[in-house]
Amino acid sequence: MTKDPSTDTKVSVDLSEAWRALNTGDTSSARKIFEKAVHGDPSDPESWTGLGMCLERTLNYEAAANSYQRALTLEPNIFA
Repeated sequence: MTKDPSTDTKVSVDLSEAWRALNTGDTSSARKIFEKAVHGDPSDPESWTGLGMCLERTLNYEAAANSYQRALTLEPNIFA
């Protein structure tokens, strides 16, 4: 099964917006975008990493650890 390129583009745009929001301190907006991204493509480790960072910044450590673990499961060298 081939991915729809428009879906890939949307995820990329969302991630770009999410990283920008996270880097400017808008954790709430970033979290919403990363959550949308992981629901749209649960196999994307970058989305899980971003979600983990949002959760960590809001002191939700258990959920952050779960997100990071999911990213590592998908891409074992993501933090290398």
